[in-house]
Amino acid sequence: MSAHARIRSIWIHSLHWPAPNARADVVLVHGLGVASRMCAPLGRLLSERSRVWAPDLPGFGMSPHTGVLGVEEHADLLAAWVEANRLRSPTIVGTSFGCQVVAAAAERHPDACRAVVLGAPIVQADRRTWRQQLARWPRERQSMQLQRLIVEDFARAGLPRVIRTFSAALHDRIEDRVARLSQPLLVCWGTRDPLMTRAWVAELAGRARDGRLAVLPGARHALSHDSPLPFARAITHFADQNGGL
Repeated sequence: MSAHARIRSIWIHSLHWPAPNARADVVLVHGLGVASRMCAPLGRLLSERSRVWAPDLPGFGMSPHTGVLGVEEHADLLAAWVEANRLRSPTIVGTSFGCQVVAAAAERHPDACRAVVLGAPIVQADRRTWRQQLARWPRERQSMQLQRLIVEDFARAGLPRVIRTFSAALHDRIEDRVARLSQPLLVCWGTRDPLMTRAWVAELAGRARDGRLAVLPGARHALSHDSPLPFARAITHFADQNGGL
């Protein structure tokens, strides 16, 4: 299902996988330049137990916006969107750049969610420059379907928006945010992810008051799209330890 909601004068599009008998809500936040459909494979799996939502961040996908927002502006709008849709203390799940948004939302609006999942969280603290990031991006392997999706979504968002958004992301210290979270935190990392190290994600999980790490053998960076099954299993296991989905 597809829907739009007006949040602070911005129309935000979202995908929704309803589950009439489910008791919990899950919100999926996409990575840089792409949009909610990146999360569709994961959304379909999680919807076996939960109501799943995936908004397009403003300026991406089908959420038009003329400005370029920083991490905290995206986070504030995400929290407002959760409230507007009357979601009941959802688990919020980020992938890649989406991790920075959900971490900031959980920190700045602790009542907006009950648990946080970071899948392939960027930006690693010792790789906070364009040069370091660009050197690793070609090593990432993606499915053909995801490659086509990236081309289409990047064209829709516009390369200048993608560049400016990532420039803001480079300065966002997610490692400091997770230390201030009051919610349980799960960090997921695939062993075929070239953009960050196991030591980094372990440090990130260790900084949280209630953090844990799930290492997913063979999984790639785009967990929501290219490795949805192990990602969904890790999320479900984590949720079962925190009241279920």
